[in-house]
Amino acid sequence: MKNLICTFLVLHAIIPLITCQSVTMIQDINPGSSSSITTAYTPTTVINDILLFTANDGTHGNEVWTFDGFSTQLLKDINVGAGGVDVEEFIHFAGKVFFVVDDGVHGDEWWITDGTESGTQLFMDLNPGEDDGVTFSEHHHQYIIYQTELFFAGADDKNNFELWKTDGTSSGTVLVKNISHDNSSFNVGSHPQWFIILNGELLFATRDGLFKSDGTGEGTILVREDDPFDIFGFDPSDLINMGDYALMYTYERLWRSDGTYEGTYPVDSFGHAIVEGDNDRIVKIGDLALFPASDPVHGDEMWVTDGTAEGTHILKDIYPGTEGYAYGTIITYKGIPHFKAEDAETGIELWKSDGTETGTTRVTDIADGDESSFFWPTTIYTDNELIYMGAGRAFRTELWISDGTASGTFEIDLNPSGESLPNSMIRYKNFLFFGARSDNSLGFEPHILDLTTYLSTDEVNDNIHLVSVFPNPARDRITVDWNVLDGSSAAIYDMYGRRAIVLPPQLTNSIDVSSLPSGQYFLHVFDEKLKNKALTSFSVIK
Repeated sequence: MKNLICTFLVLHAIIPLITCQSVTMIQDINPGSSSSITTAYTPTTVINDILLFTANDGTHGNEVWTFDGFSTQLLKDINVGAGGVDVEEFIHFAGKVFFVVDDGVHGDEWWITDGTESGTQLFMDLNPGEDDGVTFSEHHHQYIIYQTELFFAGADDKNNFELWKTDGTSSGTVLVKNISHDNSSFNVGSHPQWFIILNGELLFATRDGLFKSDGTGEGTILVREDDPFDIFGFDPSDLINMGDYALMYTYERLWRSDGTYEGTYPVDSFGHAIVEGDNDRIVKIGDLALFPASDPVHGDEMWVTDGTAEGTHILKDIYPGTEGYAYGTIITYKGIPHFKAEDAETGIELWKSDGTETGTTRVTDIADGDESSFFWPTTIYTDNELIYMGAGRAFRTELWISDGTASGTFEIDLNPSGESLPNSMIRYKNFLFFGARSDNSLGFEPHILDLTTYLSTDEVNDNIHLVSVFPNPARDRITVDWNVLDGSSAAIYDMYGRRAIVLPPQLTNSIDVSSLPSGQYFLHVFDEKLKNKALTSFSVIK
């Protein structure tokens, strides 16, 4: 375990840096023991150097918030009052971020934002009134950008969740095709989803079978709707492009398709059950694909396929016999799939594979012995520079970082008196942004971890300005070593984001903090000329 005693730096890249492995809680958005960030999936993205995330401050409900590397702020109270919104995913399109929410008036519809309050607005009320105009789930891939247009499952007052597209304007948002043609009172629509681009065309799943499209109504045609193994028809999911063909699941079988009826057929003629999972359950590695599966002999394990029945087999019987663990959480780090797997000696740990049995190995045993390191739900995220995980042991899940090797895998202990359960991770500049509980008296709040210790020198701007505070903790006065240019401004905030002390334009080295009660505080510095920002923390004790 590495210490969290840190010096604070500020990059020329408008972001504070905290050397060593320091973690800083940005703000206690929902004061006290209540949480602003849930332990489940929380969508995040970056636009115009502004990080977007969802949080609940206890007053506005769950809404979209921003972090600019300096402070957090409510972007907009979209569903006015305590109702809040439920964002599934942020989508970059036409220079904006598109997302689907219900504002309490229009139902689920597209909204857009440029990262500012004035630039956050309803894009279009596709289905007028309170009825939903867009259906969305981040696990079902219900949108795709194809030929400069965004295709999605939409509904209006005549068509219930069919294939729509938009060019980013209301006049350019149109129905492509009503696939189901069911106008009865039981009309549920075709619900297009699992979009991929194959051989220059869209290939996607619907409740009416597998379809392909060239982006026009006339060019949207049925590929296959019958399944010889199931009387309910062909219900594909988890489509993935393998080059000149696609792989997919349908019920508990693995299929392939080249976009034609004759070229759409099952791969696994032996019929094993597919294990459920949260993430994409089929991952491409070269000419092969890995996927979690189960059979009566091996139990739950990872399998590999080259798209043929002969080339589809168990990757490695990691847990010999009918036991095993192959829950579908697979990430690709530097071209290599990494996933959770279980054996009898080490429990559930992080494994990796190059697609061969001998190349399928455990990265490390985080929890000693046969105790597992991962528990559901588990966050595993990569920016392709590092792997970030919520791992540890029972009731002790903390932030772990790995470079894919045993020696390069270590713990960041955020909450020594409990567990932090880190989640909702995203790389932001030279930081990892995530939600966690770093103190048992607080809820799950946004945190940042400095990554400059682990990034290559090419990743880090070496034009830095040192900002250090001492003594820390302090009683009546702190001394600040400002190595910044004239024209800087600064303020001290408490842990709830409230401004506690506004410092004069002419910064001095000695600051009186005797008026502050005991607690943690943040010193924010902003250099007007260079547009640099710094963030450092210190404590006051009485």
